[in-house]
Amino acid sequence: MLTPGEIYNLFGDVFALNLYAPEEPLIESLVTEKRYVDSMGNKTVYKYSTAPESWNLKGKISKPIRVEHQLGSFFAPHKDHIGDGANERLIRLNCHPDYTHPEDCTYIIDGKIQHWRKGQWMVMNPNKTHYSMCFVDKAVHYVADLNISDKDTYEWFMNSIEHRTKVGDRQGTK
Repeated sequence: MLTPGEIYNLFGDVFALNLYAPEEPLIESLVTEKRYVDSMGNKTVYKYSTAPESWNLKGKISKPIRVEHQLGSFFAPHKDHIGDGANERLIRLNCHPDYTHPEDCTYIIDGKIQHWRKGQWMVMNPNKTHYSMCFVDKAVHYVADLNISDKDTYEWFMNSIEHRTKVGDRQGTK
């Protein structure tokens, strides 16, 4: 099995999955924490106890969150430092179910403006500098970490990569 670092080296620091999630209202029954309320950045982050079924994610999911942006909200440039050796097992997933055009909500990873597809799950390397700015009201995005340390989750994830083909025992792109 490949590590997340090897997967990023093979497919890139940002790449698409053949997985989609719908835009849906906040699921209050799943909320375990509400952060960044009335703080710099003008957004609200809801941590869910589990990823909703509608997100179409399988396997070991941790830290599923829903981010609600307001007009003018932002995340300052940062890198996510995942401790306890988790860089060897966690893949960061992002999904923008509504506003995906950079003129609406700009998401920048490693200095590159991202062009998301509505509702499509994307993999991003959280060790790269990333940030966002929102120019519309009520934009939403979802984030989750996928633990690929077990065989079933790893195989499901690898089979979900868009434009992937298997060459011998190495995974590659078409």
